[in-house]
Amino acid sequence: EYREYERTSTSVIDAYVKPITRTYLERLNNELRDSGFDGHFLMTRSGGGAMTLDTAKEQPVHLVLSGPAGGVIGAAYLGGLIGQPNLLTIDMGGTSLDSSLISDGKVTIENQQRFEGLPMSIPT
Repeated sequence: EYREYERTSTSVIDAYVKPITRTYLERLNNELRDSGFDGHFLMTRSGGGAMTLDTAKEQPVHLVLSGPAGGVIGAAYLGGLIGQPNLLTIDMGGTSLDSSLISDGKVTIENQQRFEGLPMSIPT
């Protein structure tokens, strides 16, 4: 079937990161509650947008590359505020550097990406 390998790879990545992500997010939620936080928080999705803590625990593959996605969405918004629709963004982490081009204020979302050399079939 078309793109079967990519979908399988995405499922494997999701299954691999799910246990550690779930443990981390539950601990984060508990520590926030113990500190007096009684609100709800949302997490950035890899394709932009947001998801709840429960969704993130069930579908952690959508957190992969969410940092660069959030940066690009934020940069496009700020570019609109200051009248700069054409931007180049850079997200530098400990072991990677991601760049994105915002043209005419528009962010392009790709449906194919690689993570640790494996194809992922999620919007990024």
